[in-house]
Amino acid sequence: MDKNRSNVRFGFIVVYVAVLAGLGWGQYSGGMGTEGDPFRIGTVADWIALGENTGDYDKHFILTAHLDFGGAEIGPVGRYFSEPAMPFTGALDGDGYVLKNFKMSNQNLAEPETHLGLFAYLDGAVIQNLGLVDFEIVVNPAARNVLVGGLAATIGEYPYQTHGGLIENCYAAGTIVTGYTYGTLGGLVGINNGGEIKRCYSDCDIWMPEGATASAGALAGSVYGDGLLVRESFWNRDKFETGIKNVIGLHAGKDIAGLSSELMQERGPFAAKGWDFVGEAANGIRGIWHMPWGGGGAPMLWNQKDIPGDVAGAYGVDLIDYGYLALNWLGDDGGYGGDGIVDLDELALTAENWLAPR
Repeated sequence: MDKNRSNVRFGFIVVYVAVLAGLGWGQYSGGMGTEGDPFRIGTVADWIALGENTGDYDKHFILTAHLDFGGAEIGPVGRYFSEPAMPFTGALDGDGYVLKNFKMSNQNLAEPETHLGLFAYLDGAVIQNLGLVDFEIVVNPAARNVLVGGLAATIGEYPYQTHGGLIENCYAAGTIVTGYTYGTLGGLVGINNGGEIKRCYSDCDIWMPEGATASAGALAGSVYGDGLLVRESFWNRDKFETGIKNVIGLHAGKDIAGLSSELMQERGPFAAKGWDFVGEAANGIRGIWHMPWGGGGAPMLWNQKDIPGDVAGAYGVDLIDYGYLALNWLGDDGGYGGDGIVDLDELALTAENWLAPR
């Protein structure tokens, strides 16, 4: 009797673990992939797993740390020309973190795929609160009809402008080098078929051969569909003058503008279009954006902590940070410090920069 009960228990455990594995459990840093309990992406391995697990493309994800790819080449999430197509249709909340220092090239795309970007194909997906920093996308001269976007190559289904999706509070600051003369590329998005882009910016260096006929824009190469699809967004016109090359549809943009490199470093133009900054309440109290400490850069997301001692990420050094130290003593420092632990190093920085302003 006891032996039979043990066998039953063992069998139940095996089945239970198998079910969890089928749900993606154990392949990420936590979570179940639901809206209330999203899969947690906290390591580069987690991100690679997201790209490989096509069955999870309709799930919810959240970043829990900055991801540094160390200059490695990675592939896009999603496939446009596969049979069937495999768009990412879920949700990714960057939670104020960034993906940085990665490379992409069409050399390693499986034929006949021509879509290149962090996401090759988004359809009805929601991407929020995410930054892309120090990335490089290179397309060889022999390629034709390649679609390139730093964040997404394609949003929605062409030519129907269905399902679209939303990209909000995101930015791309990298380099796109193309040798081809025909295709579509954008610093943030290649082609937008009915998707909504709100409060985003592109600070990308875009290089194209002289005489190229590609549809290229700093924000998006082409925008299809009616409605206010691109809103309250900006691009660095000193790096690429055109924001959106082809706008096909009615009222495809509102409150979008190219800014000089100098104006990209000022809060004013962004706050005037409703961007929620730390230290102001007119546009909200979440404090999604802040300007780099000491100037010298475009807006940053709240989890980009660039003030020494600002361990709580509140853009200032005060009692909030001291309380964070106390609550998280000897715990994970969230990628702020060099040793991964909240300890005397963080305490020293807090003391050194006490009452640094917000």
